[in-house]
Amino acid sequence: INEKVWKLSYTIEDIRVIFKKALLFIVPGVLMVASGRIDQVIVSNYLDLKFLGLFVVYMAYTQLIAPFSNAINIKIFHNGITGIGKNITIFVRMSVFLYANVSVFLILLAPFFISILYGSSYLEYIDSARLLVLSAFFMACSKIFSEYMMGRSMANQNLVSSVLFMSSLVFFSYFLIPTM
Repeated sequence: INEKVWKLSYTIEDIRVIFKKALLFIVPGVLMVASGRIDQVIVSNYLDLKFLGLFVVYMAYTQLIAPFSNAINIKIFHNGITGIGKNITIFVRMSVFLYANVSVFLILLAPFFISILYGSSYLEYIDSARLLVLSAFFMACSKIFSEYMMGRSMANQNLVSSVLFMSSLVFFSYFLIPTM
């Protein structure tokens, strides 16, 4: 165990080093928080408060797939770092199968779950929730490859794929949002 980590008193130099290392994580952290809220800002500029509420509820509903996605992504990232399972084909296929089943379950039971979790007033545009669950399926699938690339130190390739994903998201959102 590193004794410097567990000691109770730090010198000014220790604190300076800690903050210097922490600065590396501030920009990605701010970007992550901003990306989590920018969709709401964009939607609120296009739609009234009622539709913003629907959007927030539907996006929260799509996050029900997140526990499965997070568990799989941790395993994929670990495989990328250790180099174990360089051929991740079977794991990817099993993950896609799991995501597909969870997504179909959430799509079919959307009216039931949304009315229980949020109330029947949010059922008016239920097909939008189903469409967002479908998009969450594709996002979860793309995260598999993203985590593996990060584990293999392929950050540049991951950045390119993320930019392509975000570009397609902006493009399709431009056509979908005004139709609500």
